[in-house]
Amino acid sequence: MIIHNRLSVLIFMTITLCPVATWAEVTEIAPEQVRSLLESDAVVIDVRREDEWMATGIIENSQTATFFDKFGRFDAQRWLQQVLPRLRKDRPVVLICRTGVRSKWVATWLSENTEFGPVFNATRGIQGWLDQGHSTVAY
Repeated sequence: MIIHNRLSVLIFMTITLCPVATWAEVTEIAPEQVRSLLESDAVVIDVRREDEWMATGIIENSQTATFFDKFGRFDAQRWLQQVLPRLRKDRPVVLICRTGVRSKWVATWLSENTEFGPVFNATRGIQGWLDQGHSTVAY
């Protein structure tokens, strides 16, 4: 189990910290762009954990679907099955987490493994959203 956790963390860190050409398929966006996309019928998926949603609230009308557990483990296929009913191929998808790191990984994975999109990552996550004075609703 420890080896699996370390391997998951190593893979995650490699993907998030090393520039990869496939990230060009994911567009990084600021909080104002998140708001604009949300108003134009984009799906915003908050990939944080429940304890994080409880701490900061969530963006109104966003969908919640935890990707990584508190140990950094994930089951991408299970997560995809959870969010599939919320996605449409003609509707933009915005991924958000606390600071934009986890959601960038998830956005890249979604872009590479599905035909949904376009796919966007909220660059500074919910922290950037709140820092810009935007509100959240209680989870």
